[in-house]
Amino acid sequence: MASAVRGVTLLRFPLFSEAGVIAGCLSRVSIARYCGGEMRDGAWFLKVVAPLIAVFILFYTVQDLRPAYAALFRTGEVGTFTARDRECDKTCTWRGDYVSEDGATVRRNVQLASGAHIDDAGDRVKARDTGNRVVVYPAAWSWDWLLVTTFVVVSVVILYWWARWALRWRPGGREGTLPPAGP
Repeated sequence: MASAVRGVTLLRFPLFSEAGVIAGCLSRVSIARYCGGEMRDGAWFLKVVAPLIAVFILFYTVQDLRPAYAALFRTGEVGTFTARDRECDKTCTWRGDYVSEDGATVRRNVQLASGAHIDDAGDRVKARDTGNRVVVYPAAWSWDWLLVTTFVVVSVVILYWWARWALRWRPGGREGTLPPAGP
């Protein structure tokens, strides 16, 4: 369902009631006009941009959570990673080929997660395939689980605080209280 408020068409969702403006407005000016005043730059970022970034990060990091923890607890198929190419931006990573110990699994052009020491192309290290799409983990240890967990926790906290704001928000820029629970 849609409604027009001060010349701006908004989508309304039953769950968020009046907070449907966030999904329906496409610009900061539209939101500010609907809210009845100017939205400060910090408020714009915290109430619109940060939750969108959090959803994006959460979507991609949740996919890597299970493989990273599988490497932490040393499950998965053990094999050998042979370094081929070194890619450097702010940090350096190695790409190469992974072959399981029994030779049944061969993965070409995969990245080796942090934690192994490789000096030159052609070096071999024990690695663990845990099902990640593009990464194999060093067999000994990798700290990637900590990075993935941090991203997930920060994203969930941002979305939690955004949901609290969205459920309390009222038209005209006023923040109301949630209705009392119960009959």
